[in-house]
Amino acid sequence: MLPAGMNEDGVIEDMQAYDAWLADEQTQRDMQRREEVNINHSHRHDEQDDVEIGGNF
Repeated sequence: MLPAGMNEDGVIEDMQAYDAWLADEQTQRDMQRREEVNINHSHRHDEQDDVEIGGNF
């Protein structure tokens, strides 16, 4: 699938449409990254809650 504003030859024909597509793609990547970070942080937090002091003996 080609980005908005780009023709089959890879030439940008509509710069405004292409810029809007780039901005949307960056927003999607940022949102996905934030979600991945949230998942990793919440997972680590849950593991720490399960640790008992002296539980390794």
